[in-house]
Amino acid sequence: MPTRIQLLTRKRCHLCDEALAVLEPACRARSLAYEKIDIDEVSGFQQYSEEIPVLLVDGKKIFKYRFPAKKLARVLDRNIHREGANARKQKLL
Repeated sequence: MPTRIQLLTRKRCHLCDEALAVLEPACRARSLAYEKIDIDEVSGFQQYSEEIPVLLVDGKKIFKYRFPAKKLARVLDRNIHREGANARKQKLL
C-alpha cells in the first residue's frame, strides 16, 4: 500500500509555507505524492488546530510546526523502504 502523506495547513500561515517548501521537493525527489489539506475547509482534522502545520504519514503525526529537511528525508526514505519490502512480501505470497 502506498505511503499516504498529508500536510495539514491553513491560510495565511507562514510556517505552512515553509513546511511546503521543504516537503514538496523531498516528495518530488522520491516520486511521492502528498495531499495538502486546509483544516479550516476540511472536517476531521480540528484536533491539530493549534499545531499547524502538521505532517501525517499514514495517519501518524510525524512533524508539527517546522519540518527539518534531513529528518524529513529519513522519514520518507524509511517509508519507501518499508513499501518495497511489503511489495516483495506480497509477491512471495
